[in-house]
Amino acid sequence: MLNATLSQRRRCFEPLILSIVREGLIYRQKNGKAIDRAEIERLIVLLVRVEFEFPDLTDERCLASLNAPVVHRSVSEKSSALSSYEPTPTHHIRLSELRSKFLNLVVMENRQQAGLDLERLLKDTFGLFGLEPRGAFKVVGEQIDGSFLMDTQTFLIEAKWHKNPSAKIDLVSFSEKVRTKSSITRGVFISLEGITTEANQSIRDGRQANIFVGDGHDLVCVLEGEVALPELLRRKQRRLAEEGQIYVSFAKLHDQTQ
Repeated sequence: MLNATLSQRRRCFEPLILSIVREGLIYRQKNGKAIDRAEIERLIVLLVRVEFEFPDLTDERCLASLNAPVVHRSVSEKSSALSSYEPTPTHHIRLSELRSKFLNLVVMENRQQAGLDLERLLKDTFGLFGLEPRGAFKVVGEQIDGSFLMDTQTFLIEAKWHKNPSAKIDLVSFSEKVRTKSSITRGVFISLEGITTEANQSIRDGRQANIFVGDGHDLVCVLEGEVALPELLRRKQRRLAEEGQIYVSFAKLHDQTQ
């Protein structure tokens, strides 16, 4: 229904979404599981990705009226590496601040500035999880968007925020940057809109992959506290090492832990 409305009756898409949200608020409240701010913020991010901005949803008074999320996990859920993350109150507050900054970047009109601010937000996020990040730097004329340290291994970072998924040339270029540093250097290519099928296949054909990919959904899940950043990265790195896969969705990584 959403796909059909978006593609065939675009003018009806906003009223449809707002109607669904209103009904959802009432239904969830009756069932003792109120919709929280994080859920609405995730919806806002998804709507922007299909080029919609709803003032009724982004109004700060509306967001402030929603309760902070209350997370209840079963024993079986806590046994999963991707669902056992329990942030401290201070950590949770800082994560919420970063999430709000990211939402501001999503709707920022100056997309070039948004890209630059994204690099700083990523550095702060990696720092929050104790990954000793380094900001953007240059090496012999090359621009590196940043780096971090995890499990005694150094990773270079490339961040892209284009309107469309990143292309083959972007990944090949970054992979070459990583390759020229050392045999033990690895890279994380963060493309908020993901990568093309051609780009995914090109890195796996005829060469040893030395990078893996994170996307906007990964970032949102981290900022919403659904998964600790180090655990997400380790799962992606393991898929690269075991199967040569550079781009695995958060949902598939989560399924692997069940």
